[in-house]
Amino acid sequence: MLCTLLNLGTQRIAAAILGLTPLPDAVVLVLGMAAGTAVGLLTKFILDKLVVFRHKTSSASELAGGFALYVLFGVLTTAIFWGTEITFAWAWKAEASRYVGGAVGLAAGYTVKYLLDRTYVFGRSADPTAGDPPPR
Repeated sequence: MLCTLLNLGTQRIAAAILGLTPLPDAVVLVLGMAAGTAVGLLTKFILDKLVVFRHKTSSASELAGGFALYVLFGVLTTAIFWGTEITFAWAWKAEASRYVGGAVGLAAGYTVKYLLDRTYVFGRSADPTAGDPPPR
């Protein structure tokens, strides 16, 4: 939820700033989505690694490899998010619909990403308890 709020908040800030320029609305939309995606991806990696999966790495190269795979899956699942947001923005032609589409797309994309990351990015760890859910 935090990453969704950061992503959409960054988009809103970028749209407000870029809206002051003579850029076409479509360019403002894509640049805002790119800014939100970058903030969301970095924040989500840190939270997934440290909090969700409690994943430990034994070297910088292992961390870099894991981050590269994480980004690759992020590119794949970003297509779900961007496609949904753009579809909502186009279909209803209202700024609010864009953010509703973004929230729906992020929920779907983050769900798919969680499943991929759990298996392929954070599935192997030096810590045998990594990946266990945090105690409730």
